[in-house]
Amino acid sequence: MTAAFNSLAADKQQQIEIASNRRSIVQNNVSLLNELYNQIGEILSVGKILYKATDPAKLADYTFAELLKKVRQVAKSAVKTAQKTVEAAPTTTN
Repeated sequence: MTAAFNSLAADKQQQIEIASNRRSIVQNNVSLLNELYNQIGEILSVGKILYKATDPAKLADYTFAELLKKVRQVAKSAVKTAQKTVEAAPTTTN
């Protein structure tokens, strides 16, 4: 019975460590994403300043909405490519 209790206690401690590690990783990821967001904001601001007077067509490329559109298009394309690859893969039956 003592062995079972010790095993349970060790498992509980490992579970706590894993949860703590996960929170630490999430916090680190949030910090990195916030830094990335700030850098993207700066790039978009500079692009807007540069192209506001010289090239209104390019000005639209420097909005967050336009950036999201481009990211979604690439993601959609990647999903379609992956689906085609899966569909084209030969199936084996035993």
